[in-house]
Amino acid sequence: MTVGDIEDMLAAPLGVESVSELPQSSRNRIRSVVNGVLSRIYAPEDGSRPKWSERNRGYRMPAPKSVTLTVTEGAATFTAVGHTFDNSQAGCVIKTGESWYNYAGKDGSNADCFTQPYNGPSGTVEGTVYFCCATLENDVVGVIGVPQAVGIGPLEAISGVDEQTLYRAYWTADFTDLRNYYRAYDYPRRTFERGNEYDLGDPYFYFIDDAAFSPLANLSVSKRLFIYPLPDVAVSIQLRVNVVPQVASDADQIPLPPGVNDSVFRALAQESMANVFEDYPVSNVQGLQVEAARGRAQIKSLSKTQRVRKGTLRMPPGW
Repeated sequence: MTVGDIEDMLAAPLGVESVSELPQSSRNRIRSVVNGVLSRIYAPEDGSRPKWSERNRGYRMPAPKSVTLTVTEGAATFTAVGHTFDNSQAGCVIKTGESWYNYAGKDGSNADCFTQPYNGPSGTVEGTVYFCCATLENDVVGVIGVPQAVGIGPLEAISGVDEQTLYRAYWTADFTDLRNYYRAYDYPRRTFERGNEYDLGDPYFYFIDDAAFSPLANLSVSKRLFIYPLPDVAVSIQLRVNVVPQVASDADQIPLPPGVNDSVFRALAQESMANVFEDYPVSNVQGLQVEAARGRAQIKSLSKTQRVRKGTLRMPPGW
């Protein structure tokens, strides 16, 4: 059943044969109802996730690439020869000399930008771009399971860029002045090894970052997958994600298993229509609410196709 068919069915109690007969504002509200119900089915309020909300996704980080950059001291914008940047690469790391920069994306004049101003003299410099991130699709709401770098191994989750920053810093010790005379007083702290602030090689860690890199203030927030260490060859990443799809066209199919589409989606959608449209004719509001409650309960019973599951394998004592 297509989105158009569902919306025609939901619009019928309003006295029309097709949703196209309604004003555009009403049509927009019905489309919002459809997408809202999809969100509640794919991501129930109790935090559970049905198996049909899972997708297998793959991403590729290219091998490092040499570029020639024209930079200006104190400015974040630059021009590049040897590689064409785009906003999907925001977050990748660029090394020039002993300095490291993150690519932020393009600004309002379509110029490439670092996340921080360039700290060297103006001119032309040679650099290397390390591709360590990928933009996740808009329908992704969570990464599940254990992602893997294909041919390398599983990736361990870290909390975010802060933990990555601490991971690539080294512990050192220094002396401090105590009570106006010098005394050997060990003062440990973290520091970067200049020129080698990032580790290169096979990636072993990953994290998801929702922070915006773009210099454009009105750019929509996107989720990005980061891996670390920075790969020194092309790397493919395979992972499973939870999604919440959104429909955009009347011809789109409702992305649900048949049983869920018939018994759950319609009940929740009709309840939402009664809440959104004050003049929605419902003779039995209580019955509508009961059917919607049954639909929510049924999501759990239909969420897992495989019923038999093995427990965790453990080695017996002595092995």
